[in-house]
Amino acid sequence: MSDVVLTMFMSLDGYIAGPGGEFVGPEWSAQMQSDWSDVNGRAALFVYGRTNFEFNAAFWQDIEADESAPEAQREFARLLHAMPKLVVSSTLTEAGWNGRVVRDLPAEIAAAKEQADGPIVVIGGAGVAQSFLRLGLVDRLRIMVTPVLLGAGIRLFDGEYARMPLERAGCIPIDTGSTILEYRVVR
Repeated sequence: MSDVVLTMFMSLDGYIAGPGGEFVGPEWSAQMQSDWSDVNGRAALFVYGRTNFEFNAAFWQDIEADESAPEAQREFARLLHAMPKLVVSSTLTEAGWNGRVVRDLPAEIAAAKEQADGPIVVIGGAGVAQSFLRLGLVDRLRIMVTPVLLGAGIRLFDGEYARMPLERAGCIPIDTGSTILEYRVVR
């Protein structure tokens, strides 16, 4: 059975987006690409919310085509392009970019965990991440904490979910100043 891994970028003060909902990503480097993409490269499936899916589809397809973009980013873009994706949405009817729209999250994830040959990586956004936490669908958390204080915006851990004991699985400092924190959910 595959693990569900929640992977997100987060500011040091707990935000995944700025006050206007704008994405504030980490600085990119070859080391960041290598260490962050370890789980993504072994993934069987990616899961997105609609807004995050639409942002990522446009962003990474542009990077893949941009010959001036760093090769590490273009490599990651190619990985994302080929990966099957689930898009959690109540409004979207078709996804594109190798994605499939889903509405019944618990049933879809239960089936995917049985069928997948690798981790199921939840990339977000906030609503999807919070739904996964609230429904108890997360097996591991992989959070890249970026060296910035946003002061306001959209929080990752905002919402109601049951107490969730965690066990540290890893801590990787990145040359850009970010740190990847990895935890397993203790069941």
